[in-house]
Amino acid sequence: IFDEKNTISMSDFVQQVNKKRAIQGELARSISMIAGVESAHVMVVMPETRLIVDESRKPTAAVRLNLRQEGMLGKEAVNSIRFLVANSVPGLSHGNVSVADNFGNVLAANDETGSFTGMSDKRLDAQANLEKYLAHKVETMLTSVLGPDQVRVEVSAEIDHDQVTHMTEKYDPEGSVTNTVTEKIEINGDTRPSSGGVPGTPANANVSTNNAGGALSNNQQDKREKIYSMNNSRSTTNVVKAAGTVKRVTASVLVNAGAEPRAPAAMTQLTNIVQNALGLHTDGNTIRKDNIIVAEMAFNRAYIAEAQAQLSSAATKSMISDILRNALYVLLGAGALWVFVRLVKG
Repeated sequence: IFDEKNTISMSDFVQQVNKKRAIQGELARSISMIAGVESAHVMVVMPETRLIVDESRKPTAAVRLNLRQEGMLGKEAVNSIRFLVANSVPGLSHGNVSVADNFGNVLAANDETGSFTGMSDKRLDAQANLEKYLAHKVETMLTSVLGPDQVRVEVSAEIDHDQVTHMTEKYDPEGSVTNTVTEKIEINGDTRPSSGGVPGTPANANVSTNNAGGALSNNQQDKREKIYSMNNSRSTTNVVKAAGTVKRVTASVLVNAGAEPRAPAAMTQLTNIVQNALGLHTDGNTIRKDNIIVAEMAFNRAYIAEAQAQLSSAATKSMISDILRNALYVLLGAGALWVFVRLVKG
C-alpha cells in the first residue's frame, strides 16, 4: 500500500483508508502466527471525525479466525488477540473487539461496561475458579490422610458482585467548641430636661435658683445580646465494600467406605477438618449460612475393572498380532532364501 508513487495526489480520505488497511493487514499477519490459527481477517471501524465530539461513538473491531480444528483455541489465546488488536488501534478498548471462527462460533463478544453477556461470563469464571480452588484444597488435604482416589469433593460458592459504598457522619455535642462570640448592644430612649422641682409639688412652689434649667430626665433602655457560634465535633467515615465477597459456601464430601463403616467420631472429625479448611460459618449467629455434608459411601469400581480388562484384552491382541506379523516376516524371508538357493543351484 505504501509503495505507491502517487501518494502526493491522494486525498485525505484515501490516505486514512490505506492506513486502516495497513493496520488490519499487520494485525492479521500477527494473529496468524498464534498456534492453532491458519489465517485471520481483521476489520476495524473508526468513527468519523466531526467538529462535535460524540463520546458514544467509539472504535470497534471484528476478528475472523480460520482455525485448524474447532475448539482448539483457549480463552487465554482469545484474550491475547483482543488485547493485541485493542492496543494497535487508538481509542479502541478490548471490550469492543469481537472474535469469531470459521466454524461459526463466537469466541468473544462485545463485553463493554453494561453488557450483560460479558459481565456474566466474567462472574461465572470467577465463581468457577473459586470453587475449583476450594475443592482442590480440601481434596489434596484429605488424600494425604485417606489415600489416593478415596475422596470426592464438590464446592459451590455464591459471590456478591455488587459494590456498595457506606458513608456515616457523626456529630458529638459534648465536643463542641466556641468559634466566634458576637455582642450586640441596642440603646433606645432619649435625654431631656425636666420641669424642675420634685414631682408632685405645686408649680408655684419655691424653686432653688441654683438649678434654673431644671433636672435632667434620663429615659433610656439598654439591650445587650450575645451570639455564640459553636463548632460541633464531626467525624465522617466512608467505607467502600469491594465487589467479589463470598456470600455463601456449600461443600459436599464423599469418602470411600471401607470394609467396616467409620465411627461417628471419625466422621465428625472429618467434618470439622473440612469446615476449618474452607473457613465455613455453619452456626446460626452469622450472616453467612454455609453448609457442609460429609458422607461415607462405597465408590463404584466396576468400571475400573472393566477398563482394565479391556486394556488387557487389547494388549493381548496387540501382542498376538505382533507375533504373527514377525512370524510371517520370518517365513517370507526363509521362502525367499530357499528360492534364491534353488536358482543358484539350477
